[in-house]
Amino acid sequence: MDKRHEKLRIPYRKEGESLDYESDAKVEALQEINGELIRVGNVDIRETTQSTLVLENPKIRIQTNIGDTLKLRSQQDLSSFIRRRHAVTRILNAESAIPSLINYFEPLTCPHPQYLQPEPNDSDLDAYNRYDKDGELSFSLNRQQRDAFSKLWSYGPLSLLQGPPGTGKTSFIASFIHYALSQGAQSILLASQSHEAVNNAAEKVIELCQHSNLPLDVVRFGAEGMVSEKLHPYHSSSILQNYRDLFRSEMRVRISAMNRNLGLPNKFVERWFDIEYQLKRLNREIERLTTKLNKNEISEANNNPLIARINQRLERFKKIASEKFGYAGEGTPEEVINQLSRETMNQFGVTSLDAVSRLEQVIAMSQEWVDRLGTLRGNFEEFLAKTRSLVCGTCVGLGRSQFGVAKNRYDWVIVDEAARATPGELAIAIQSGRRVLLVGDHRQLPPLYPEPVVRKISIELNYSDRAVLTRSDFERAFESDYGKQVGATLRTQYRMAPPIGEMVSACFYPKPLEPGRGNPEPWFNQLPKRLSSIITWVDTSDAGGES
Repeated sequence: MDKRHEKLRIPYRKEGESLDYESDAKVEALQEINGELIRVGNVDIRETTQSTLVLENPKIRIQTNIGDTLKLRSQQDLSSFIRRRHAVTRILNAESAIPSLINYFEPLTCPHPQYLQPEPNDSDLDAYNRYDKDGELSFSLNRQQRDAFSKLWSYGPLSLLQGPPGTGKTSFIASFIHYALSQGAQSILLASQSHEAVNNAAEKVIELCQHSNLPLDVVRFGAEGMVSEKLHPYHSSSILQNYRDLFRSEMRVRISAMNRNLGLPNKFVERWFDIEYQLKRLNREIERLTTKLNKNEISEANNNPLIARINQRLERFKKIASEKFGYAGEGTPEEVINQLSRETMNQFGVTSLDAVSRLEQVIAMSQEWVDRLGTLRGNFEEFLAKTRSLVCGTCVGLGRSQFGVAKNRYDWVIVDEAARATPGELAIAIQSGRRVLLVGDHRQLPPLYPEPVVRKISIELNYSDRAVLTRSDFERAFESDYGKQVGATLRTQYRMAPPIGEMVSACFYPKPLEPGRGNPEPWFNQLPKRLSSIITWVDTSDAGGES
């Protein structure tokens, strides 16, 4: 509990779609207490991460024991549902970038694959070899990955890759995106059901492009707290702030260059700009806060912080007036500004009030442009989604109307963890791709549908086969005749020791996974006996719900 700011930080795990609210969204945390669903706090979206939920002003009654459940609610939830429904409707009505896209998910009537472009050869794919400092080969696409790469690249327009955990699918996706860009792709949409998968793949792509000096413009959309540190410079808000900072830094020079058109001395324009930009803007902020205080728009208990903010800005105003403009007198901010304005006009011999008025209009227009960059009305995010060569985000997050993804056309749409995505989540991304690559594993990572939803759909459709109702669209396409022709599977896993891999393989896959790594290092044998085996079973049945 952070008592200074009345914030509660809770480790959490979320079921269903990723937490991907807008940074300014108002999200309530609700909890069922004594049979009643009550609000127990507001979610701080900016500080919330993939592992820690941050609540502002948490209620004393909140229950935060392991296993307790919170429900999040916002107006954005309804908007998210509408976006998903609209994306599905577009695909059903053949309005997607691939008009016949829906047919590829119909096992009985799916179209034949199309041969679209020549396969890359081994020398092309050797470009993704990596060597250590001693010149030894440390990474190379294996034979399965190369064969899959060639098939997925050449046949489509829908391509399908089954990538079990640990088989190198993140490196595969990064190499595939890099190759597409090197072959002339202008726009690629990278999406996933989770933030972590988006972050990992995007970081790999950036690393590859930097290593090969391939130009790359990236934008990462989504809640800032869910974005990895390496991707923060590429987040839409960071790019926006960079544009604003750049324009602000150049604004004085640009406006000063207009002195001849305005008929004013250059030094006068620079000083007048400084008065407008540094003092008048600060005074307007002071006036706004004072008006808010006088109108009693907030409770009296909260007046002290507001008064402190006003006093802080007044002190800053006096400091700038003194240090920047040499003003040593007293007076209100408005009186100080008027006095400095008169002195500046007299100093440079300016008498034309019309010319000064036009200068003020130019400064105001420039500042308005900078301010508009920070609003949704500026359509800056839509501009980024349309012009960046790699656009990244979660399936749900990318559906927001201000991004305009549904209206764009991407050379490739690549969706990782596609087998976990619901039809609506998947539709948001794939509706915009001229070619689509779905990467997932329906054997280990299927979608998670809430049991009440499955029961309701079963009743409404009068259909009781749960296996059919809960199949992912990825599985439908991959197991179809079309999927058997264009689909590929990665079977060599590098994450698990062979005995663990054999167990996982036997549990989930009809064809065994192949080990890509050996047994653990010999020093593992020095661990205590109960931990010395590669696989250790622990019976927790006596612990009940605490197991």
